Amino acid sequence: MRTLLKNCLYWVLACLPFFIQAQTVQTLQPAISATYLTNQTLYYLEDQKGTLSFEQVRTKTFKPLDKKSNSFGLSKSVFWVRFKLKDTQPGQKNWFFELAHPLLDYIDFYFPSKNGWGKLVMGDMLPFPQRPVQSRHFVVPLKFADTTTQTYYLRVKSTSTIQFPITIYESAAFHEKQDYELFIFGVFYGIIVVMALYNLFIFFSLKSRSYLYYSLALLCGLLFNAGIKGDTFQFLWRYWMTFSSITIVIFGSMFTLLLAIYTNSFLNTRQYAPKLRKVLNVVAILSIIIAIVNLFDPGLATVMLVGVFMANMPLMILTGVVCYRKGLSSARFYVIAWLVMAFGGVLTTLAYSGVLPFNFLTKHIRDFGGVIAVVLLSLALSERYKQIKKEKEETQNKMLDMQKDTNEKLEQKVQERTQELQVKNNKVLTQNEELQQQQEEIMAQNEFIANTNLKLKRESNKTKESIQAASAIQNAMLPSEGEL
Repeated sequence: MRTLLKNCLYWVLACLPFFIQAQTVQTLQPAISATYLTNQTLYYLEDQKGTLSFEQVRTKTFKPLDKKSNSFGLSKSVFWVRFKLKDTQPGQKNWFFELAHPLLDYIDFYFPSKNGWGKLVMGDMLPFPQRPVQSRHFVVPLKFADTTTQTYYLRVKSTSTIQFPITIYESAAFHEKQDYELFIFGVFYGIIVVMALYNLFIFFSLKSRSYLYYSLALLCGLLFNAGIKGDTFQFLWRYWMTFSSITIVIFGSMFTLLLAIYTNSFLNTRQYAPKLRKVLNVVAILSIIIAIVNLFDPGLATVMLVGVFMANMPLMILTGVVCYRKGLSSARFYVIAWLVMAFGGVLTTLAYSGVLPFNFLTKHIRDFGGVIAVVLLSLALSERYKQIKKEKEETQNKMLDMQKDTNEKLEQKVQERTQELQVKNNKVLTQNEELQQQQEEIMAQNEFIANTNLKLKRESNKTKESIQAASAIQNAMLPSEGEL
């Protein structure tokens, strides 16, 4: 009996790998244009050392990929993914495999061929034109000669987050989706560029630094968002693989840096929220540190940037609310903008978590929320400018009133002083007239005295002449001493 139990146990253990490897085959039907692969059809194997070959992996046991959003986060391991497809009506439809995570560094795609196994090498560390299909995602055309089940393997290694959002598209549906995405993203990027240039022109006109910070933040945020989506690698630097990989985190950190500076400038946190101003300055310093760390350890820089992003949104909302409650009316648009962006982010997260239907709208509603937020922040700047203009006008009116009041008081004092001077002047004139009259009297007296002196002098001269004449007559009439 004991021997029988042992044999049964050995048999179960021996057969266990075959039960574990049992994997659902994804059937492709012409009526269904797109099929998203879930944990029922995706199985994975983690190679922590990264030393397993393709032949060795085929003999290993795979597990269902039961991670949320098919994501493993940041990891230094090599991940292998296996899935099986079957075309019920081969030859009627052309199919495309799409791995919608453009930040993966190295991807080896193994597919069955006539000579055994074929291999395609992709990744954002290879020149973009080498991709089998020119798309921002990793796309491979699939061929089915018959209804036989075909097995595919993926080998992925990356310094970014490792995700496997895999969808099988019918050819027409894929091209329609790609054209639609190009149109939507073109409109999105166009709006951001227009708003950035608009605010830049306003800066040159008004010389207000808030517009400059906001414009630069928009451009850095645009390049960061486009880098995450793979558009910058597709359209801007197709052959600059290392530059494309490094600059995503750099543009993200520059976005948070400029956003913190813009918030301090726009909300005037020095006056309305001095404590939160210090926190925003810390965010700005961390952003610079992240950009430097990214040059040496991209994985650590990515984790730090994600942490700053998670703390940034509630911090911005809190700062806006505090400033609004303290009387800054333009902060209401700022708060609404961040609430709209947060709402879009929550809906996108719920879609990736399976709570909401996962479609183009729920997948990109965060982008739509971002566009609305950009417009609202521009309105906030406009409102802030109007408020500053109104405050300046009020200040100017107060200054004009003060100047008018001062002028009136000065004019009154001048009039009073003028009257005082007029009175004094009249007194001086009167005194001058009196002095002149006295002078005239003195002159008359002097003239009278002079005339009198002249008359006296004449009389004196006549008297002298008379005496002389009398003396002469006397001398003539009387004998001299000699005669005597």
